[in-house]
Amino acid sequence: MFNEPQYKEIKNLVMMKFLKVFSSCNKALQNLNEDEIRMAIGDLDFVKDNLEEIQFILRDIVFTYDEEKSSLIKNQNKM
Repeated sequence: MFNEPQYKEIKNLVMMKFLKVFSSCNKALQNLNEDEIRMAIGDLDFVKDNLEEIQFILRDIVFTYDEEKSSLIKNQNKM
């Protein structure tokens, strides 16, 4: 489906970003429990930004793959 070494590298990058998201969610919960509202907001902003980055990376992969697949089908139809 995708270029295997490149796909694994991107997958690892996304997994690392998810780990950062989960740890920041945990920090936000701890800050809420300690009534540190401003700190929790900062942690949640970090979570939001990282989730948007993950979404952008995954969309880019899917759209690139769809474009390659579409051009391959067009080339096969020309033959």
